[in-house]
Amino acid sequence: MNQSGKTEFILDNLIAGNVVPGVVHFYKGELYRQRKETGDTDLARQHYLQALQSDYFLPETYRSLGLLQLKEKRMPEARENLKRYLAASPDAEDREMIEYYLTMGQ
Repeated sequence: MNQSGKTEFILDNLIAGNVVPGVVHFYKGELYRQRKETGDTDLARQHYLQALQSDYFLPETYRSLGLLQLKEKRMPEARENLKRYLAASPDAEDREMIEYYLTMGQ
């Protein structure tokens, strides 16, 4: 609904309540990655990394972090995270696209 302020408020409350941190941090990272305001790339990265430190997180966290790193031309890190995503999601609908990204810059 493109209401990042409201979404951010809800996610902050879920984080404060320690509600499935790996999932909530992933979505907060997605909010920042898609919003694209000044500083949002760093905030997105921070939340993806926090998500990955949780006991449970979505495999898509690897994909989003990898795509962010790909955009920043941090190829070794991007490839590693994209490979982790494919390993964790063998039936991923976007597998062909991710496999293509893995060939970039070689």
